[in-house]
Amino acid sequence: MKWLAGVLLVLALAQALAWQPSEPFFNNDETRHVMTGVFFRDFLLDLPLDRLRPYAVEYYLQYPALGLLVWPPLFYGIEGLFMLVFGTSFLVAKALVGLFAAMACTYLFLLVRRTHDTAAGFIATLLFGLAPMVFQLSRQVMLEMPALAFALAAVFHFVRYLDRERRSDLFLAAAASAAFALTRYDAHFLLLFFGISILTLRRFDLLRRREVWLAALLALAAVVPLYLPMLREFGQTHFRVTVEGGPGLGGLGYYLENLPRQIGWAVLLPAVAGLLSALRPERRRACWPYLALAAATWLAFAFLKELQVRHTIYWVPAFALFAVEGIHWIRQPRLRNALATVVVGLALWRAVTIQAPYVRGYEAVARYVVETSGSRFAFMDGFLNGAFIYHVRRHDPGRRLWVLRGDKLLYGVLNDPRGGYKEYAGGEAGILETLFRYDPELIVVEEPQVAYQIAMAERLRQTLAAHPERFELVKTFPVESNVAAFKDVRLDVYRSRVRNPSPVRRVSFEMMGLGRSLGAEVP
Repeated sequence: MKWLAGVLLVLALAQALAWQPSEPFFNNDETRHVMTGVFFRDFLLDLPLDRLRPYAVEYYLQYPALGLLVWPPLFYGIEGLFMLVFGTSFLVAKALVGLFAAMACTYLFLLVRRTHDTAAGFIATLLFGLAPMVFQLSRQVMLEMPALAFALAAVFHFVRYLDRERRSDLFLAAAASAAFALTRYDAHFLLLFFGISILTLRRFDLLRRREVWLAALLALAAVVPLYLPMLREFGQTHFRVTVEGGPGLGGLGYYLENLPRQIGWAVLLPAVAGLLSALRPERRRACWPYLALAAATWLAFAFLKELQVRHTIYWVPAFALFAVEGIHWIRQPRLRNALATVVVGLALWRAVTIQAPYVRGYEAVARYVVETSGSRFAFMDGFLNGAFIYHVRRHDPGRRLWVLRGDKLLYGVLNDPRGGYKEYAGGEAGILETLFRYDPELIVVEEPQVAYQIAMAERLRQTLAAHPERFELVKTFPVESNVAAFKDVRLDVYRSRVRNPSPVRRVSFEMMGLGRSLGAEVP
């Protein structure tokens, strides 16, 4: 396994060279993935077994930046255990994702070594780990790398089961498939992979084996009890966002066009040549798992409404192997080794020279609010509200402060304003009344707005600036970032001059995704 250790060492050094300190921000989902891990950590400490639902509702109302029910819970449970041992630092969550990335590399190496040889496994795993998308998502707290690690585990054990027909591999493949489904709602991808594999290999005998059906039923037994309540609560929203009104045939070309962004131009040319080589009859026996991976990925995501390049990360391992196939098409050993060195070198150079995206500044304002606020509530309106909420929780171990969000009390959005938008405050008078009712001493707003221009959010900023007799601008924190959306953004902190001696003791707001309101008493 020294070859695998060498790959992991090179990739770890490359990540260290490209390291850039940051706070959670990526795709905004990252803030939810980190904060939900903190929730599971607190849940394991509190163990409210007699009031599971009220506990979750109250926690969300205090820290409204969780991914509960929006995404499956397995990664969050593991993250919570990790944070229970090592603390709630963002670095802890990043380290966990790094371990999943190492797991994905390990299973890819073992798979390629089984279908090809050790040298091919070494190069393919290097190219996989250095692929722009994999390299980036290996350091972001997103669900793609944990899901990919479980998917590659399922593929490896399925392939080995076909070779050796040992039941242990079959049940490990089923367990990894269940873990995959409990990490992301992408289970249809693995079902397509298994279906394509059985069909192309003509292994219909598998469908007549009791052990196969038992393994499948055990996987379903692990997944369905958790999927049913999640889909009951958010199923309609997920369908509307991902399936309803999909791109049709337009999605077929989208992911092919964006393949260079996923694997890099240096790998693309040998990968295309290797794909053509893998289609040859004499190479199909060795390459069928990768051809099935690529086909299943394309079919699983090309017809969905939500077109995002990261969705098809599952075919990156296949194209890393195809690049090795393309390089091996050259028969002259010295020329082949030289080409392999150049391709790996270019991939490595790109990985370590492109600056990692970062956002900083939300922790500073959250610490200031925790240290100076005298009320039970803090109010925040901004695109990256989840980063602020996470840092408030981290710097407030006693969980004294409750965070109010502008896009919950003044207006609502469903994913983004294009998916759904609703105003609650009704103008300046409603804004003033809401702020007085809850009486947050400190109010934080992003200025200018990030990502979207929302009418009620802009009205909030105008109201704060237009009433110096009620709101004093006490501090401004700059946001440091190399991401275009955060250029020249700052965080303004206002202090309320007109205080409510009897603020409300109950937080409630409408959940557009659920189609109902949530509410809880403030202790």
